[in-house]
Amino acid sequence: MKKYFLFFALIILSSCNSDDTPKNDDAEVEKKLQGKWSWTSTTNGVDGTITTPETEKKTILLEFSGKNFKKYIDGNLTINTTFEIVTQQVIGETPTQTLVIAGFYRITNKKATIVPTHSFEGIKISGSKLNLNMICNKCNASEYVRLN
Repeated sequence: MKKYFLFFALIILSSCNSDDTPKNDDAEVEKKLQGKWSWTSTTNGVDGTITTPETEKKTILLEFSGKNFKKYIDGNLTINTTFEIVTQQVIGETPTQTLVIAGFYRITNKKATIVPTHSFEGIKISGSKLNLNMICNKCNASEYVRLN
């Protein structure tokens, strides 16, 4: 009888499942994202080259306010649109929180053009650092630091 009890207990314990899927806390990530972020570096996904504001002689500022997203290059507004955070699941991989930049207006040479595409970037916020990774094989990864 003791053998059957141990066998039964073993089956019950082994059938318990630990769900490693992160909870969907997209709203919390969106809240943490609010504010201004200054570009500090980008790592090229193909050759590992690192570029910085110093090497490129330019500044990039991202601003998130509510659902609005703005991108400034050297103080000039270049993108003004909306964004959302969604959790995406790629088969066989851990779900990833993703920053989705809506089809946006790109402003160059004081002329606004509509760019009808969406940008999808993996997002991770750790303290005052923001990491954005293009979602593709060997794509660039950029890091920003919080300004406010």
